[in-house]
Amino acid sequence: MILRILRSRHSARHTAWASSIGLFVACTPTVGLQMPAVFLIWLSLRFCINGSPFNLPVALAWTWTSNAFTVPVFYYTFFLTGSLVLGGDEGTAGFSAFADRLLVILSVPSSFSELSAQLDALWTTYGAPLFLGSIPWAFLAGFVGYYWTLKLIERFQMRRRPVRVGSVSL
Repeated sequence: MILRILRSRHSARHTAWASSIGLFVACTPTVGLQMPAVFLIWLSLRFCINGSPFNLPVALAWTWTSNAFTVPVFYYTFFLTGSLVLGGDEGTAGFSAFADRLLVILSVPSSFSELSAQLDALWTTYGAPLFLGSIPWAFLAGFVGYYWTLKLIERFQMRRRPVRVGSVSL
């Protein structure tokens, strides 16, 4: 991932936007739809502006931060955040109970109808707290991802520039 970011032929801002969008979408409870969502965002922006709006492969790769290993932790954090905002105490059952139930809901779908049923079950079981709680995390991840990527690329490019002493490049 880092090598793809550093070796991008695009500007630092172009690649930073890709990180931002990929991380934003990764921090939404839309498992199974994250890569298509990023592609649709890219496609719609491509028609709105002249050229590629952001580095699509980088954005798609960042959606992988939300995976089978991280989803229970991400979604539990979203759920607790949403519960806190809504003033409820739904998170008192604990992480283990939440993760066990979530893994049953999110078993690997074999068709679009099963994916649709999963999203419906996710909404029915965890509803508004999960989705509402993901919003601040998605914006935070997008913001941090943008600036981290921008600074990483700028530092990398600065180190690769030749040092000029007088009229001689070293």
